[in-house]
This record gives sequence, C-alpha cells and structure tokens, in this order.
Amino acid sequence: MKRVLLIFLMGLWALTLLGAGEGITITKKMGIVILPGKVGQGWNMDEVDHLIAILEEKALELGRFRVYPREDLKKILEEQKLAMAGITDENVISLSKIAGAQYALLLTLTHLDAQYNEDYDGYTATARMSIKLYDVGNGELLAAERFERQTFFPADTYDEAINEVINYLADDILVTLREFFKLEARVAATRGNRVYLVGLDPKLVRKGYIFEVENEFGETGYLKVIGYDRKRGYVIAEHMYGVFPEIGASVKEYPMYPYKGALGVGMYQGAVSFGVSGWGTVEGSPFNLFVNAGVFLAQFGEYVPFYSTLGLRLPMLTFGRIQTALLSGLSVVGIVNVETEESLHAFGLGVGVSGEYQFTPKSGLYIEVFQHFFPNPISVISPSFFNVTVGISLSL
Repeated sequence: MKRVLLIFLMGLWALTLLGAGEGITITKKMGIVILPGKVGQGWNMDEVDHLIAILEEKALELGRFRVYPREDLKKILEEQKLAMAGITDENVISLSKIAGAQYALLLTLTHLDAQYNEDYDGYTATARMSIKLYDVGNGELLAAERFERQTFFPADTYDEAINEVINYLADDILVTLREFFKLEARVAATRGNRVYLVGLDPKLVRKGYIFEVENEFGETGYLKVIGYDRKRGYVIAEHMYGVFPEIGASVKEYPMYPYKGALGVGMYQGAVSFGVSGWGTVEGSPFNLFVNAGVFLAQFGEYVPFYSTLGLRLPMLTFGRIQTALLSGLSVVGIVNVETEESLHAFGLGVGVSGEYQFTPKSGLYIEVFQHFFPNPISVISPSFFNVTVGISLSL
C-alpha cells in the first residue's frame, strides 16, 4: 500500500510541473531535427540514442512534424567531422539547415541515475536535462525548458528503471512540444451547435481535439472536434460551452491529454477521508479506465483504514459545463498498521456516479458518489460502505 501511494503521488507531482509558453501556431506539418548536445553524468550513447528514438517516434505519431532521420543526420555529422553527441549552440543552426529542417531541438543531458531502495523493493530513478528550440530560418532561440523526473519503479534491475524514467522524460518533452506548436484554424461556417473550421490540414487533427476561441472582451469558448468533411476540407467541431465563435474568427488548439485526476475530501460513517481519483481514455472504446484510492483520517487502535478501486468509467450525459459518468470496478478495503505496515484487507465490488463542473476543459469541481460491497469483510470494516468525495479535477 505504501509503495503504491508513493508511486502515484510522485507521478502526480511530476506531471504538475509540465508546461510551456504561448509558443507558435501551425496549420501544416513542420520539419524538425533532434540533436544531442552535451552529455553529462550517468548518460551513455545507448541511452541518448534510446531517448532520441522515442522522441522521433512520438513526434511522428503526433502527426504535426516531419522528423529528419538519425541515420541521415549521422552522415552529415561525419561529413562535418563532428561527434553524434556534443553538438553546440554555435553549430546547431548550420547542421539543421543542411538537414533541411525548419526547427531544431537541442538536448542537453545533465544527469541520469537510479538508486535501489530497500524499504520499497525497487529503484528511485532520476533524470535531468534541458532543451533549446531554435527557428532554423533566422537562428532565433524560441524556447528553453528544463526537465527533471524522479520516480520510483518497482523494477527488477537498474537498466529497467533507467529505461522507464527515459520513457517518462520523452513524454514530458512531447507534451511541451505540443503545447508550443499549437494548431490554428479559422471558422468558415456555423450551423446550430456545429462549427466548421478551415485553414489547416485536416490530417493534423484528431477527433476529440479541443480548440479555444477568444472574443474582443477576453471571454473564451471551447470547441471539440467530432469529424471531417473531406470534400470541402472542413474540420467539424461541436461547441462545448463559453463564447460561441463568429464566422472568420481564429481558433487555437487547447491541448488536452488522455488523463485527468481529482483530489478530494470525503466522508465515511462520520470519518473524514482523503482520496485521489484518476481516469483516462481507451482508444477506440467508449469507456475510460478509472482508479481511486484514499485513506480515512481515523484509527482503529494502531490501524488506519484505506480503500481503492480499479475499474471502468462510462461517460454519460453532458449539460454544457457539466459532465456525468457511471463508475464500476473491483474494490479493496483494509487496515494497515502505520508502525509495522502489517495489513488486513478484503476484496469486493464498487459502483458509483461522478459529476464534474468544468471551469475549463482542464479543471473543474468534482463530485464522486461510490457504494462498495464486500462479501467477506474484515471485522472492523462494514460489509458495505457509502463514500462521497468532493474536490478539484485537473488535466494531467
């Protein structure tokens, strides 16, 4: 239990650090080259290659970049008598121009390490690095960001932990790139609640993408992509809430990621509980994966009760800013000795409903009502209990 909570909380903390500036807007694919700069403590070329390979793969999956292949880049470096690692700010622009890229991403790899933790039987891996993003055409430094990941992994070996933290680091970098290179479109027509967008390549846009519109008074509204009209070149969106766009208005991508989480305070038989809930989309499925976990701020002797559920979330009715869903899954409830970590637990089923009032698509007020059933309960816990949690939801 202690180890699971540590993994979740460290992951949540790391995700809240992500972000980028206003960036630039794009309407078609951009050419980008990813270059390794200085290599610091703990990094070797295999790990550098692993990170760049992941970044290239994810950048291509995102669909808005043309990535210059590493093998071709190695040939250019050989011709320029430069090493694959150690590219500096002075030669990054000239190399990128030879490669024909519009943008260059220079990686400075600072620190990489993993330490075995006997208390939790796994590794705490740490990775630190920074990136610089250049406009190759004029040599301008567009952005500079630092990244740090420190996460616990119940991994069997040092190498597994290192690979995992590199994977997470690559995800963080791609999140920042998507925040920086936002899609932009123009409103061509409206019909009822539908908005028809033009001015960008429909191949760059996926169903579920959200766009933001702002009027002259600074009021915002949000649109969700629901389809395409290939003949007319339209991207079809549905107005969610907020300001409705005028014809000719410019709309910008509002990057959302497949996971949301909520922190909340609840009640159980007069005892206050503190819990977290999280859910994420499953591609091609109407369901979301759902998980919640919490502890009750009460004790039975030296034991503290806890609960957790893993299951599915089915989005239901939507009323403007209000989103509702059905919840169900396998539940576990138990008690743990805070001194010895000895625990007792029982398994059962849980069903519930959730509601979210969105301030924006990334944040809102959250309420969750859950009923747990346990056919073989432990002595100090009821065979069923009703838990209500109210808190704040955030996009992760």
